[in-house]
Amino acid sequence: MIINIRGTSGSGKSTVVRKIKDCYFESEPIMVEGRRQPIGYMLSRVWGKRLFLAGHYETACGGCDTITSIDQIYELVRQYHNDETDVLFEGLLISAEVNRTTALHTDGLPLLVVGMSTPLDVCLSSINTRRQEAFIAKTAIAEARNEGRKKPRPMPKEKGEVNPRNTESKFKATETTMRRLLEAGVRAEWHDRDSAVQTIKLELGLT
Repeated sequence: MIINIRGTSGSGKSTVVRKIKDCYFESEPIMVEGRRQPIGYMLSRVWGKRLFLAGHYETACGGCDTITSIDQIYELVRQYHNDETDVLFEGLLISAEVNRTTALHTDGLPLLVVGMSTPLDVCLSSINTRRQEAFIAKTAIAEARNEGRKKPRPMPKEKGEVNPRNTESKFKATETTMRRLLEAGVRAEWHDRDSAVQTIKLELGLT
């Protein structure tokens, strides 16, 4: 099974993935030359199929957004999917991508696209909360580094709230993409955060 999670920033894509990741007992990072962070993880349990999770989650925003080439993302999906390994991938970078996803379907690969139905106002709140938490963490680190220095380094500047128009644009783009995938015959379903987790667990045999 190949599962692709889509949604705008703050919709909960990474949160859902982390909950799925916690269902596996072993997580082996896959490293490649030229990258400091993993290109993905191979997850396994005592029984059942393995799961290749594309991208990395060493930072708050992870997933396939840490892989700069869309072609490379889909190459990884095809490379790691087989009878013994499922694949899970998500990221804002691919939220508006249709053709490569449709090709997975037309090539006969088992595919489920999960669209995050998180309301726009909740997405905006999540983004702003994340920004504030990041600012607090960076400030604490900067204060610790400056302690005892005669010439303290500049402190981080707080970012304002996210531009709602940008998030709204991404929100609408996801809606358009999901509609186009459905029209192409792809199995594409809308889910909130909780139902996304439960649906993915069921598809991966984790329940």
